[in-house]
Amino acid sequence: MKEIELTQENKITLKKYIKFDLFLVILFFSAFVLLIGVIPLILLIFTKPTEGFLKRSLLVMCLLFIPFLGVLWKVFKIYRDVRSGKKLRFEIEKYEIKNDKKSMVLVDINTQKKFEVAEYLIPYIETEKPIRIEIAKFSEQLLFISNGEENYIEKAEKT
Repeated sequence: MKEIELTQENKITLKKYIKFDLFLVILFFSAFVLLIGVIPLILLIFTKPTEGFLKRSLLVMCLLFIPFLGVLWKVFKIYRDVRSGKKLRFEIEKYEIKNDKKSMVLVDINTQKKFEVAEYLIPYIETEKPIRIEIAKFSEQLLFISNGEENYIEKAEKT
């Protein structure tokens, strides 16, 4: 494992992740405010609510706010990667690809370190050859994966 500087291309990729995630947060939060905030407010203005109505409404709003905080935490970690400008490079000789509960995982046989790999990248990986993986330092976003010099992420996006 080596710690190296992020390239300009890596920074652009991480900024795309931030923009996409923030778009989802804004969309979720807007729908959240409209559906959960405005409807009880209208009911409160025009009718007399039952006992504990406001308390239940605030409880529901707080519970639905938790996923919002999770996505913001993910965005913060990616932003920290862009600001620090560091990434980790792993060159792995012996590895295997396993199907985990939610996704495909590349496991280093020597250190048992696991890397999440998107399913669309699996056909490009040749398991008998050494592989090079680059991930962002804090968010562990996959930036580069290849058996040679060609980035399989870019190759898969082009096809």
